[in-house]
Amino acid sequence: MLRDVCPAVEIDGKSATGDEMAARVGAFWIPDSAVLYIGRAGTSVQKRVRQYYVTRIGQRSPHAGGWWLKTLAGLDDLFVHYASASDAKSVETALISAFAESVPLASVRNLHDLQHLAPFANVEVRPGVRKRHGMANYKLT
Repeated sequence: MLRDVCPAVEIDGKSATGDEMAARVGAFWIPDSAVLYIGRAGTSVQKRVRQYYVTRIGQRSPHAGGWWLKTLAGLDDLFVHYASASDAKSVETALISAFAESVPLASVRNLHDLQHLAPFANVEVRPGVRKRHGMANYKLT
C-alpha cells in the first residue's frame, strides 16, 4: 500500500519491498502495550482525529503523525483517549517519557531501536529526536 504511493521508499539506503517495510515497522511493535500513540492536538481533538483519518498513508498533510497506525488491521476498532492540558507539549513529552520507562526490558530487547523508546506509532520520541527506523522516501514531497 505505501509502496503504491511512494515507490522510491528505502530502508537503510536500499530500495525496500512492501514486506521489508512491514518487517521494519513491525520491529517497533511493543506487544505488551495497549498504548499505540501519544500526541497533542494543538486544535480540537475532533479536528485532529478528522485530519488524521483524511491523510492517506504517504501524504504529509493535513496530519501525518502516527502514520504507522495506518499499517494496522483493525484501525477502526481503536479508541482515542484524551485529556486537556494547559501545556500540551510538556505533557506529551512527559507521557512519552513515562511510557518509555514502563516498557519491560524483555520487550525493549526485541525492538529495532533500543535507545529511542516511544509507543509504536510515535516516530518522534521527543522534540527533534526520532526513532532510528532507517526509512526514507516514505512521504510524498
